[in-house]
Formats: sequence, structure tokens, C-alpha cells
Amino acid sequence: FISLHSDAMDDPDVSGFTTYYTYPEQKAFAEAINKALERRSYFHNRGVHSMNYQVTWQLDYPAVLVELGYLSNAVDDMVLNESRYQDMMVKGIVEGINDYLN
Repeated sequence: FISLHSDAMDDPDVSGFTTYYTYPEQKAFAEAINKALERRSYFHNRGVHSMNYQVTWQLDYPAVLVELGYLSNAVDDMVLNESRYQDMMVKGIVEGINDYLN
């Protein structure tokens, strides 16, 4: 399960992507997705973190929530709206899934 998001913060300087999981057995999946996104993304990698988000804590199988960037940051917002960048992120996610499964 992969839940994709674009975050917003009060501080417009916050930028980057972050991958979240809830349970220890989801961590390897989160790390694989995050590593693959890092190979594709222009943004700062804010890392892999455990968080009790509803979309991941309800599941007992590999599940992540990915914040692809921050709409409150003008650069992130502009880049996230580019179809080429969106395609790059899709490729990164697919690569992460493949890396995790293999």
C-alpha cells in the first residue's frame, strides 16, 4: 500500500520528500521506496520515519505514506506540478517496489 501526499507547512522554506511507515515490519518497504525516490528526485531526502498515520497503522502488510514535497514551498509546488517530474516519481516508486520484492 502506498499513499501519496503533498504536504504544507507554515514555514515556506521547508522542502523535500519524506517516507513514513508505522510498524517495524513495514520499515524495509519504506526504506526501499525512499532510496529509489532519492535516485530520481530533485528534492532533499528528509528520510524514513515511523509515524502513526491512519493509512499505515490500519494495515499489517507493507504500507507507506510518502510526502512527495511541500506545496507551501514555491519551488516544490512548481516542480510537483510538472508532468515530467511526476513521471520520474512514478518510476522511482516502481523501482522501490521492485527493489523491495527482489
